[in-house]
Amino acid sequence: MRHMVKAAGPRTIVLGSTGCMYVANTTYYTTPWVVPWMHTQLGAAGSAALGTSAGLKVLMRKGKIKDEKINVIAFCGDGGGADMGIGAISATLTHKDYNSLILLYDNESYANTDIQLSSQTPYGAVTTFSPSGTAKRLMHTRWKKNMPGMMAVGHTESRYIAAGCAAYAVDLMNKIRKALELGGPTFVHTLDPCPKGWDYHPQYSQELGHLAVETGIWPLYEVIDGVCNLTGPTRQIAEGRKKRKPVYEYLKRQGRFAHFADEDVEHFQATVDKMWTEWLIPGVIPFTIPAKDQTLLRIDKKPLHEAQETA
Repeated sequence: MRHMVKAAGPRTIVLGSTGCMYVANTTYYTTPWVVPWMHTQLGAAGSAALGTSAGLKVLMRKGKIKDEKINVIAFCGDGGGADMGIGAISATLTHKDYNSLILLYDNESYANTDIQLSSQTPYGAVTTFSPSGTAKRLMHTRWKKNMPGMMAVGHTESRYIAAGCAAYAVDLMNKIRKALELGGPTFVHTLDPCPKGWDYHPQYSQELGHLAVETGIWPLYEVIDGVCNLTGPTRQIAEGRKKRKPVYEYLKRQGRFAHFADEDVEHFQATVDKMWTEWLIPGVIPFTIPAKDQTLLRIDKKPLHEAQETA
């Protein structure tokens, strides 16, 4: 949150839906926020962002407030954004005349209410809804939903969609600045290690954020006007300047994966390998693209009938 506001600047309104960051930094009379802040309901980040942006636009048009650029940022967790709030976020990203940024901070569970399973919980991870047992070692066998990929492919009115990580602060702040500067509805999804939910000592938060990216589990990228750009270590790995680390380096440091057998680690690694060769953005943009096929880096924004005629 500190990086977000620092990148946005003082002329910013922040809307916070119920979740970890709501209860962690909004204790009555002791809030750390130095910009206008308002609570909104779990699952309502998109609606709150769109409504606030529309309200500011009307007030400026009527001369009630100064006509100036005011940033509107709504943040939500993975439960409130990728699950309950996905419909509202999707709707907001189709309204190109209203400026807002949706920031989804992802700690891969409903951590505020005792670590329940979300659609962002990784394969095999222990949560209160997916405990490991003797009869069944893995209760959760689904792969994490590709939320930034879905938003990029399905919302071509949005000029900016990005995936970031709090461990790479400069990269994240640059993405927030770009989203706000480009205007219209934008979306940034960040991975945020959680000591309680992931079962590790807080001193390793930065290291785990780095490993999530360096193992290829969480790629850093941005889609600007339909063009995908890899950033940070993800770009270095894709260009062959850095070797992707084994996923075991990431998994072994977290108690939520302590029950993994060798076959579970192998499956996790194989799926990440497949992701790197087949789907950065599912079915549209792979990580490794031959030079002759660089046009694949653009998401086609033509109407379907035009695309068919061209083909």
